[in-house]
Amino acid sequence: IGSLQKLVSLVVKDCGELEGIPSEIGCLTSLEHFELVYCMRVDELTDSFSQLTALTHIVIDRCGIQGLPDLAQLNKLECLTLNCCRQLQSLPASVGHLCSLKTLDITACSALKSLPDELGQLSGLRLCLKDCIGLKVLPVSVSELHPKIVGCYGLMPCVFKDQPTFFSW
Repeated sequence: IGSLQKLVSLVVKDCGELEGIPSEIGCLTSLEHFELVYCMRVDELTDSFSQLTALTHIVIDRCGIQGLPDLAQLNKLECLTLNCCRQLQSLPASVGHLCSLKTLDITACSALKSLPDELGQLSGLRLCLKDCIGLKVLPVSVSELHPKIVGCYGLMPCVFKDQPTFFSW
């Protein structure tokens, strides 16, 4: 896969036996769009993922990932979608340093307990949280983003870390 340096889009879908993404993916220097869908045995993304500096969109849907690698180098990333990643426990703080990130959509990631404080630094971010029942508190900085929150029942009433407040649903 590392020899496909001009590849712009990669969709890995319905690979029930796939256990990981090869580290050679970091060689795909032109990759702009990456989707990993219905790959339940994939529990992590290789650290070389951070070398995909041309990425603008990442979709991870119904996979077994528990966390994401450092994403600080993905300066062009505009959209990150995490859907039904029921083992996902956290996001790296580096997500809050992705200055091009416009949309962060997290749906039905039931093991997700918190979001990084650094997210609040992304003033133009559209944050959508849906059915993330494991979320209990949000960083105060996230309140500035006016997030769209639906079905995150652990947040009702929502208490931001160190500052009680309520969301208007």
